Amino acid sequence: MRIALRTNHAEQIIADRYAGASKPLTKTTSVRSPHDVQSWLANPKPERGDLARKFAAVPFYLELAGHCPDALPDDAFPAVFDLADGQQRYPDKGLVKTLLVQGLVVGRTVHDELIFELTERGRAQFLGQTA
Repeated sequence: MRIALRTNHAEQIIADRYAGASKPLTKTTSVRSPHDVQSWLANPKPERGDLARKFAAVPFYLELAGHCPDALPDDAFPAVFDLADGQQRYPDKGLVKTLLVQGLVVGRTVHDELIFELTERGRAQFLGQTA
């Protein structure tokens, strides 16, 4: 999904928020069909138990989604970030799988593209919102 930010700006945002070596925004993905939620669940490497990474990644993905010129739900982010300079970046597969399995996000299609939308549990965990 189109994102009105250049790659270097997006990468600087996450670098400022997460000091770990493995950034949750990747250049390539092992997901065979990025717009198929089942592909995000197939043959994943297990996500490390790095809660700091997860708590940095989700708000970052939501911030990037906020720069999407197409209408998206407020608490959702795309499976593919098509950045303004023509480069693509992806959310981390292992992290997304963990979010899906834990019921913190659900996958659905908007504008013929897969997005991950926070569930009520996900909003409570990452945004401090309760029902």
